[in-house]
Amino acid sequence: MTPIENPSNANKNIISFFERFNENLLTTVDISYSQAVLGDKININTFSGDVMMKIPKSTQPDTVFRLKDKGLPVMDSDNYGDLLVKVNIKVPEKISQKEEELISKLGRLEGRKVKPRKGFFERLREHLK
Repeated sequence: MTPIENPSNANKNIISFFERFNENLLTTVDISYSQAVLGDKININTFSGDVMMKIPKSTQPDTVFRLKDKGLPVMDSDNYGDLLVKVNIKVPEKISQKEEELISKLGRLEGRKVKPRKGFFERLREHLK
């Protein structure tokens, strides 16, 4: 992807990453598992200013949404390309004990045998007992 400085936010020194397809642009945004499952509204930075984009319930990984006329200007025309927004479902690297319990409970509700992995020191303590 090619970084393109967003002129509408140049004073904030914000850089957005877009991949260009003629006058259409593609960007990727991270959303959480709960946002993908339950739905949400997220802020998307465009060249014409920020817009709110609806994430519908049950959004799948790599879903691409089209924001009409939020891309680059079409040469010799008053039209604009589209901004394509691809969603990436971000999995947290670390979770709290409470989050682990809730996710384990969800796994059991789904009929899966979910066993949280024990850390090195937990296994060492059990071994030394």
